[in-house]
Amino acid sequence: MKKNTILILLVFFIFLYGCQSPNKEISPNNIETKVWEKDFIIALIPEQDIFTQKKRYEPICRYLSKKLGYNVKTNVLESYNAIYENMREKKIDAGFFGSFNYTLARSKLNVIPLVRPLWKNGTSTYTGFIFTRKDSGIGLDINKWKGTTLALVHQHTTAGYFFPRWYLAKYGINNIETFFKKIIYTGSHDTAILSVFNHEADIGAAKNQIYEIMISKNPKMAESLTVLAESRAVPDNGIAVREDIPEKLREKIKNILLNMDQNTEGKTILHEFGAVKFIENKDIDYNPVREMIEPLNIDLKTYDVGDYKHQYAGELK
Repeated sequence: MKKNTILILLVFFIFLYGCQSPNKEISPNNIETKVWEKDFIIALIPEQDIFTQKKRYEPICRYLSKKLGYNVKTNVLESYNAIYENMREKKIDAGFFGSFNYTLARSKLNVIPLVRPLWKNGTSTYTGFIFTRKDSGIGLDINKWKGTTLALVHQHTTAGYFFPRWYLAKYGINNIETFFKKIIYTGSHDTAILSVFNHEADIGAAKNQIYEIMISKNPKMAESLTVLAESRAVPDNGIAVREDIPEKLREKIKNILLNMDQNTEGKTILHEFGAVKFIENKDIDYNPVREMIEPLNIDLKTYDVGDYKHQYAGELK
């Protein structure tokens, strides 16, 4: 009888030990991570310098890491086009896409939109600005733009490329390369603005948000620059994931971000980010971008994603 009791206890403890992980405490988070077995990498496009971008987005990634139970990391890509190849090769799992970048990635890779921020001013969109120096002698008369130097951001941006092309096409100017004396591709919105401020370009194009941030921090810039034209509103940078990311994981990330404003930690991070909360992002929201591109006779499925050289536009003077 005693031997039988010992045997039963031995079997029980073996069973109990076998049901526990020697490395992790069993919790709902640890069970969830079985959906994804490696770091989750979110790409950031180079709208501003790399240090500004990482500082701005990393708290959100740390928050996601905590809620998901595994590492969520940022990867600031050196160029806009790099996001497509990295995503195709599965080196990144998601990205904070600008409006054209998302539209192109949707066409080429069928990425799935999740959320985008609602800012403190009550908007979740941005516009494109075309601007010049007040002392440039360039005004709204398009004829005075001819033969000047134009600063654009990249051939994969709405505000920094497609809006000025669309705007000029309205006036019958379809070949900007021959209309302007020189076109500078700066690689980021802040450097496009700097290039005009520093007299390295006569006219520039960039996102209204970056423009407004920069002039708010520099009174001399605010006094020097003036806006010539503004685009329709388009969705602000939203997170979209690869098509093959498991639906369970997609929904988990989406719900974490949508509910971020419901707790103190999330609210603090959102406040520092400049947002009130995240809202659901849908493919239909990007139709204004497609409508801007349509008159330019561009086929998104065959649109070039090759590398483009950027000309750095200098520092604030």
